[in-house]
Amino acid sequence: MKYVALLGRVLFALIFVRYSFGLFSKDPAGYAAGHGVPLASILVPIAGILALLGGLSVASGYKARWGAWFLVAFLVPVTLMMHNFWTVKDPMEASIRRACS
Repeated sequence: MKYVALLGRVLFALIFVRYSFGLFSKDPAGYAAGHGVPLASILVPIAGILALLGGLSVASGYKARWGAWFLVAFLVPVTLMMHNFWTVKDPMEASIRRACS
């Protein structure tokens, strides 16, 4: 049973580790700036660092609680700023954003 938990932890963490590498280029910062994120060129790489460190920490089990909090610190602002379909006035665009979130 302990191997199943380890596998689950590693697979869960890989989502964040894999995603984090894409946050260190210009494209995600421009996309975030288009969504109204202030200082996107600074905050997007910081989000990448949080996702990478949190994911590695959870996967390895080293300071996993800290890693989980790093993932929370990554997920909450990203969800509120980038996946805020509830602020869109056009119903068609809102349904598209909701489906893509």
